[in-house]
Amino acid sequence: LFIEGAMGAYFSGRQYGMLFSNPLSQARPKFYAAIGKWFTPTSGMRIWGDVNKPKGDKTGEHLVSVGVDYLWNLSNTFRGYDPQRRLEFQSSLGVNFLRQRKLSSFAPGVNVGLRAQWNANRMVALFLEPQLRVYEENEVRNNYTLAGYGFVPVGLFGMQLRFNGYTPEVEKEHFATRK
Repeated sequence: LFIEGAMGAYFSGRQYGMLFSNPLSQARPKFYAAIGKWFTPTSGMRIWGDVNKPKGDKTGEHLVSVGVDYLWNLSNTFRGYDPQRRLEFQSSLGVNFLRQRKLSSFAPGVNVGLRAQWNANRMVALFLEPQLRVYEENEVRNNYTLAGYGFVPVGLFGMQLRFNGYTPEVEKEHFATRK
């Protein structure tokens, strides 16, 4: 079981060139939280939610997203399982629902992400995760569009707390064998 929280940005606007030439002018703050579980060393699942403020919005309208992702640990898949590994890479693929505060319905979307995660110890990890979220073109204002779909780039930097193996019995055994 793990929980994680992050701060980050989502990038909005209709000028593709601005995303690459001046990305900070297109960035909007985002707050993210998730709970998840690894079922095997290579695959897991997480349920998440986040909130952010659209660009140029003077009404106080916020975007709220909730989603569920399949997680694939690329490092464990291609290099073998190593519980002492400090740096690992993971990918995610999932579905999400986006709601603007003034609208009464949720807009379905899909998302894909790639994460670099530094494991400080067995319980704490720091991560950097770029994501791309896709919705129907008319569902999100001020987004990048192509072929009838709206694309929302997202960047997250956060911390993950893992609770694997943290039972009193394991900790007593670990404490008894330390010198």
